[in-house]
Amino acid sequence: MPRILSAAATTAVIALVGALLGTSPAIAADGDGLGAASISGTVRGAVGEPFEGACVTVSSDDDGDGNWTLVGEPVQTVADGGYAIADLQAGTYAVSADGCGDVSFEATWYRTGTTRPASADEGLIALAEDASATDVDIQLIAAPIQNLEAPGVAGAPVVGQELTATPGTWSPDGLDFAYQWNADDAPIDGATAPTFVVTADQLGASISVAVTATRPGFETAAAVSAPTGHVVAGSLPAFTAEITGDAQVGAPLSTVLPDGDGVTAQWNRGDTPIEGATGATYVPTVDDLGATITVTITRTVDGYETRSVTSSPTGAVVEGVLPEFVPVVSGAAAVGATLSSSVPSSGAVTVQWLRNGEPVAGEMSPSYVVKASDLGSVFSVEVTQSVPGYAVSVTTSVPTAAVALGTQPVFTPVVSGTVAVGRTLAVSVPAGPAYTYQWYRNGAAISGATSSKYVVVAADLGLPLKVRVVAKVTGYADRTAYSASTVKVVAGTIASFTPVVKGTTIVGSTLGVTVPSGNSYKYQWLRNGAKISGATASTYKLVTADAGTKVSVTVVASRTGYTSLSKTSAATPTVLRALTASPTPTISGTRKVGYLLTAVPGTWSPAPVALKYQWYRSGTAITGATASTYRAAAADLGKSVTVVVTGSKSGYATVARKSAGTAAIVPGTISLSTPSLSGQVRVGYTLTASATASPTATLKYQWYLNSTAISGATAKTFAVKTWMIGKQVSVKVTASRSGYSTVSKFSTRTVGVLTAYPSITANGVYKVGVDIKPGTYYTKGGADQYCYWDLATDYAGSNVITSDAGYGRRMVTILSSDPYFYTEGCGVWYRYDGTGSRATSFGDGVYGVGANIQTGLYQSLGNDPDGYCYVAGLALARPYDTDAINWNDIGYGGDFTVRIDSTDKYFESAGCNKWVRISG
Repeated sequence: MPRILSAAATTAVIALVGALLGTSPAIAADGDGLGAASISGTVRGAVGEPFEGACVTVSSDDDGDGNWTLVGEPVQTVADGGYAIADLQAGTYAVSADGCGDVSFEATWYRTGTTRPASADEGLIALAEDASATDVDIQLIAAPIQNLEAPGVAGAPVVGQELTATPGTWSPDGLDFAYQWNADDAPIDGATAPTFVVTADQLGASISVAVTATRPGFETAAAVSAPTGHVVAGSLPAFTAEITGDAQVGAPLSTVLPDGDGVTAQWNRGDTPIEGATGATYVPTVDDLGATITVTITRTVDGYETRSVTSSPTGAVVEGVLPEFVPVVSGAAAVGATLSSSVPSSGAVTVQWLRNGEPVAGEMSPSYVVKASDLGSVFSVEVTQSVPGYAVSVTTSVPTAAVALGTQPVFTPVVSGTVAVGRTLAVSVPAGPAYTYQWYRNGAAISGATSSKYVVVAADLGLPLKVRVVAKVTGYADRTAYSASTVKVVAGTIASFTPVVKGTTIVGSTLGVTVPSGNSYKYQWLRNGAKISGATASTYKLVTADAGTKVSVTVVASRTGYTSLSKTSAATPTVLRALTASPTPTISGTRKVGYLLTAVPGTWSPAPVALKYQWYRSGTAITGATASTYRAAAADLGKSVTVVVTGSKSGYATVARKSAGTAAIVPGTISLSTPSLSGQVRVGYTLTASATASPTATLKYQWYLNSTAISGATAKTFAVKTWMIGKQVSVKVTASRSGYSTVSKFSTRTVGVLTAYPSITANGVYKVGVDIKPGTYYTKGGADQYCYWDLATDYAGSNVITSDAGYGRRMVTILSSDPYFYTEGCGVWYRYDGTGSRATSFGDGVYGVGANIQTGLYQSLGNDPDGYCYVAGLALARPYDTDAINWNDIGYGGDFTVRIDSTDKYFESAGCNKWVRISG
């Protein structure tokens, strides 16, 4: 910055020039001569870097009038930014620095920047004589950059278009520019070039550009362009959709997709998109048959308008043509072999085997097993392939050679069994074929030996055997095979056996021996193991010499081709003598259950002979009946009884003799006494029957009134009831016992049943439970007898629970909870036992239903029109107790009917004429 110097500063300039010749910068004082004070410090650039070549000036207001004058010439800073101004007089100074002609910086004052300081606090420096002010540091203030014309944006705000920034007009010249593109005032990441291609991210936003101007030494400045209009979607390049290929099922159709992102294809059947058909190629299926095909190509890119193009339709899709397939038959053309046909790998395939060109019924699988009936025929196969959308393909294979006989597998017959005379040999062969056999002896065929088994005979002894087997299967060549030869046949072994002596071992009896058939035998009988001379037959008669010994027999078995076999039987029991007399027993006694039977054995000899007994019932032993007597039991009834007497004596054979059977045992007889009765024949009492039977028997009872049996009265005791009054009682007792005839007897009839003793005979108060028991009672009453009773809580009757009054028969039910009973004018009270005469007509009063009167429909005729007729059905004989009344009714004059049924225990009638039962 230029400075204007006063005339008085000449001396200071001279001094400054001189000072610059030294090591430290300095400036001389003006006017009044040089002083000894100084000011020093460092000047730094706008960013704090040491600034070399800055001009530092000092100003002074010596007289304090506010007019500041430059002291001397500016001093330039050295390389480290340092400066020093010396030879200043005492006073107040302001220090500033600038760029020495470089417009990049403004004049900058110590501490106050671009404004001269006004006080020491702001940055004025007061110097005393010889004083030094150090660290008077100044940081230069960069000059501003000015935007004279705002930046601009060239280009259309369309996605995909390029926008160009124009920086505008700035001062000073020589500036560098930086750019930042914005969308709706927000910086776009990475968009810092002079140009910017709009993307989909900016769709709908306004674009602006911020330009930042910089130049070394100047303050950075920025300006923003005016925003564009809102960014709109771009337009994608045009493209076409075309289909190549034949419109045929199975033949691929293709299209060329345009380059770029966001391209999709959709194949259509008519106007309907085909699901999943979105590639560059499409193979028509059976679903497309008869339809036309199009393809729609769509390109969708963010920020651009979607572009979609549909091709022209193909012709109608026609059936496809399956690849040519010729079946091939593999396998040998021989009976039993399997022929196989190749088949296509796709579609529905049916196979039909042809014999001599004609279909074989039911043979429609890819393989065929040649049968015997096919012998001499040729085979081919017809294959039909059906694939939806394709024309059906039918092809036939080349015929096979004529079917030849099958070949049976090789086999070797194996002979098993023991190679010995009498043993059976068997040959094993594979299952399946039919076989014929021929056995050979030492190489020569054995006549008749043509089964799978062969029993070795004596003629085979010492010679080997083998068998020829011929396998036969229809349609196959015969297969003949020979077994290996056996070892030489050895002698057979007679099957082991044990001779068994049979017969009774009593002197005089003949013994025999049991041996297997098929062999020849020789015999030798033995007595206590020693041979009996001359006893070499198959039987032996015991003699006196054998008594007390044991007999056995040795048997030698022989047969041609077999080794002889000798066997000895087990010894018999000791041979016994025979009793000389053993008579048949007889039975004496009455053939009746309960009677004793006696066995009569007769005389046995030689005496003494011990005898035992066993009685039988119809041939079955009677358990425990082993004495000489037996009492016939109930189980013997109708059966015959026998006895077996067994005699035994040491050294003699025991003998058992059975008697003849008795006639059938008949029933036994029971003795029964005439029954007797005990007890009063009076209502309310119980009669008891007594009788005795011999032997002890089961007694049953049936009670009678007069001569009529009483239903259910079958106990030993009998309760006398009201309804029985006047009738005679008797009992029939029946005695029964198993095996015995049943017997019955009657007792003598009693006198007629008497009326019960009265419970109450006089008017008065009676304590319940003491004077009278709880229960139901009745009076006989009469049409002109007025009766009153009540039940009260106290003796005086001041608190009556319930009561009744009226003419005719009366009844009362006294509960255990009733304290006192009062009766007046009622006459005698009897205990009610639930029975009675079961009348069908009655007058006023209270009656037991089903006992005193029968149930049914009753009628009362001609009742007084001036009077009343009251009826009630009761659960208890307490007519005025509401809890006891089931129902009630009242009428005035005329005829009345009422139904009395078993749901009511009691029935009351008052003021009514006679009731007569008219139906049940």
